[in-house]
Amino acid sequence: MENADVMQEIKGKIDSLLKRRHKLIEEAKRANARLQEGEYAKKALSSFLEGKNLPSAGRLYRMREKIEFQISTEAYTPKIEKVLIEQLKGVEKELSEAKKGEWIRKKLLYATQNLEKAQAETKKIDAELVKVRAELDELFKRYRNLEKSKKKEEVFVRVREQRKRRESNEDKGMKEEFPEHFKPHEKYVSLEEICIIEKN
Repeated sequence: MENADVMQEIKGKIDSLLKRRHKLIEEAKRANARLQEGEYAKKALSSFLEGKNLPSAGRLYRMREKIEFQISTEAYTPKIEKVLIEQLKGVEKELSEAKKGEWIRKKLLYATQNLEKAQAETKKIDAELVKVRAELDELFKRYRNLEKSKKKEEVFVRVREQRKRRESNEDKGMKEEFPEHFKPHEKYVSLEEICIIEKN
């Protein structure tokens, strides 16, 4: 009965570990999807920035403010104002490109951070899965060993019972065939029954 209780306990542990493994596999699938998304986003954003030397937006903002200040204070002739406005348009165009570059850099940073989080989560899930699988392997081995010993015991009991029945049937047949041999005997036997005493 103890063997059955231990087997039931192990089976309960196996069931709970199988549920945990299934949950971890689902989490791993989601983490892998996030990992792929992060890798694709990082690759796409990196390729967009690759080979482009985009200027700093902060420097361009300062240049724009400086030119606007010059327009308001130093443009005392229309010709000077026109030159400054042309410079301002050029700076505005560069600033527009720089803003796009800054936006892409921020997105790239965000994608890189998400990718690192997904990688860390994937490693954690993989480590936990390895642990759960090792525990499951150990429990399956114990369960199979207990099952084998239970079957051996059942076979041993069955063989013993068959042997007892066979011996009982043989004894019964012998009693029927040789009934005088199986009569109850007295406890003590006289010498006359054992040997013949001759008188001279």
